[in-house]
Amino acid sequence: MQNLAVDVANHSQHKIMNNKIEKLPNDDFKVVVEMEECIVCGVETNEPKDKHVDFRANYVDGAGQLCSKCIEKYEE
Repeated sequence: MQNLAVDVANHSQHKIMNNKIEKLPNDDFKVVVEMEECIVCGVETNEPKDKHVDFRANYVDGAGQLCSKCIEKYEE
């Protein structure tokens, strides 16, 4: 995981944790669950932002969420 800090520093896209409510055409509503992005490559992961880190796959303490491809790269 030696290069993880460098890759994280190069990824500048950050979003605020927030679920959104969308109004549907039939006047109903749905909650849009925002998913975490990989801190290295920026791809959307399968982990919701509101899921506690203790229950996430591919979460690195002190760094953040990684996708399955990036976690393989750093576990070598």
